[in-house]
This record gives sequence, C-alpha cells and structure tokens, in this order.
Amino acid sequence: PVLGHPPRPPRPVVLYSCEDRKPVLGWRVQQYCAALGVSPESLDGWLFVVDAGELESPELFVEQRGSPGAVTSAYEALRQFIAHERIEIVVVDNASDTYAANEITRPSVRAFIRALQRLLPTRDAGAVLLLAHVNRNASTSKTGGQQYSGSTAWHNSVRSRWELTRGKGQDDADSDEQDAAAPGAPYVLKRAKGNYAAPDSAGLQFHWNSLFGVILPDEAGGPLLQAIDRRNDERDVLALFAEAHALGQRISASPRA
Repeated sequence: PVLGHPPRPPRPVVLYSCEDRKPVLGWRVQQYCAALGVSPESLDGWLFVVDAGELESPELFVEQRGSPGAVTSAYEALRQFIAHERIEIVVVDNASDTYAANEITRPSVRAFIRALQRLLPTRDAGAVLLLAHVNRNASTSKTGGQQYSGSTAWHNSVRSRWELTRGKGQDDADSDEQDAAAPGAPYVLKRAKGNYAAPDSAGLQFHWNSLFGVILPDEAGGPLLQAIDRRNDERDVLALFAEAHALGQRISASPRA
C-alpha cells in the first residue's frame, strides 16, 4: 500500500540501468529484499535487471541531422526483450545516458518520450518510468521551482512527473536556511504533474535506514524497522562517546553540546 492506495497485483518489471553496474544493482536488490521481508527467489520472472553499462552504446535515442532523432539498435533489442518477457513496467536509468540529443530541443525531447511509450506492446497496459537528474540549482538548494534540466518538453510531454527532494530535518525545521539538507532530513517524493491525478502537495517521505543501507518509505518501515533504526542510532551515539573518552576529550553535559 502506498499514498493511501491498496496493494495491486504484481507486474513484470525491467530496470534498464546505465548508471549503476551489476554488483551495485545486485547488492541493492538484496538489501531491499531483506528490509521489506521479500524473498529474492520470489522475484524470479518478475524483476529483470539489465546492466546497460556493459554495452558499448547504451543510448536508446540519438540525434540525426534533418530530423528530431531516431531510436537505436539498443532500443530495438530492449523492445523485443520487453515483448518476449511480457514486461508491463519499464524503468530507464537515466535520461542523460539514454538520450543522445540536445535536451533543449523540444521536437527531439517529444520524439524520445514517445519512443519510450512505444516500448510497451500495449501502451495502456503498463508504464514507463524515466529517471532524470535535477538541474544544477535544485541539486544545491532546497528552494522550489523547476527541478528538471532542459526544455519544458520534459515536463509537457510526460503524463506524470515526480520529484524526489530532501526535506528539512528536525534540527532545522524552523530555519530559513536553504543550503544542503541536514543529516537525517527525509527524502520527499512529490507528484509535480499528474494528468490523471491532482498534484501531491504532501508527498511520500523516505528515510535512510542504517541497518540495510537503503532509503525506505516511512509507510513501509513499520514499527519493527523504526525500532531497529532507533536502536542503531543509540549505538552510534554510544560509540562516539566511547571514542571521545578513549582520546581524552571532554564532552559537555549540556543538551546542546
């Protein structure tokens, strides 16, 4: 269940990853399975991870003179794989690695987005999630405004757009500081555009889970994981006290020390 919606039947998913390599992807899947109580064997036939970083040319769309651009052989291979495995959810990581054209040229951006939609044999029977980096200003501040980089076609051509940002931690909740988020600040996933749903002003919060080394949605954490997090935080504090004592450093008894 997420954002007030009940669980849905599982769907076959493929992750086309150009950024992270196979060892990292495998470790991350393993950690999420452990954190969420999912057996990795249960994902067989449901989750497919493609290490596109091994390919010499992982791009799915390239610029061509005289036209907005064209799909590549990697695109056609991915489309055939999706059809063969009857994939319904496609995750492309990420835009900068798979889109080899000018990001401010609207016709090229629109052609790329439409090509991604054509990856699915039946367009209405699934979804394509394209990951993209935020722009430079958004990556160094917590201010609002346009989070994406490039032409407005990146916003206008998609049916739904989500933004993952860092919120304020407990220590800076009343501060106007707009620099990088404080340690412990939540990750907030908000719907910035939704053609079939209202924009989400509240969003979904995630926090770093030190036990598994991944971020988990607060809704999925549950009392057990929250208790484990609290226990690990207490152990971290005690370890710092022990280190300071061993070095002969004095620690003030002040609550703000």
